[in-house]
Amino acid sequence: MFKKISLIFVLLFLMNCGFTPIHNIQNKNDISIKNLVFNGGDRNLNIFLKRNLDRYRNTNSSNAFIINSDVKYEKNIISKNAKGIATKYELKAVASFKIEYENNITNTSYKEMFTMDHIDDDFENKKYEKSIKENFANSISKKLILKLLQIK
Repeated sequence: MFKKISLIFVLLFLMNCGFTPIHNIQNKNDISIKNLVFNGGDRNLNIFLKRNLDRYRNTNSSNAFIINSDVKYEKNIISKNAKGIATKYELKAVASFKIEYENNITNTSYKEMFTMDHIDDDFENKKYEKSIKENFANSISKKLILKLLQIK
């Protein structure tokens, strides 16, 4: 009986120790984005990036980041079958950011690549490519937020 009570006590004590991950980017109060500008690039990728970064948008903050971005997206054929129809594609997204904070300018860029197999159904193919673009945007925006946390 004593062992059970002590085990429960130890578990409750350890569960409430206050552990938080080092790279926890859920604390949105640490950074704020005043202005976010997209200079051309892939429309869908820009929309996904904007949606991810709008969580951190605060136009009233005095020390906020001003970000200009240039996103390039490429879809290259890697291999073809005997009939000349593409069977594999290489998807590549390169996002370059010009970050302005307290009169300091920092340039950074991130590159994401993925090899995609061709799906016979065109609708499913486009849907899969769109989900890959969304994953690219999620990855790039997380890396950018970590960079902004480092700058601040």
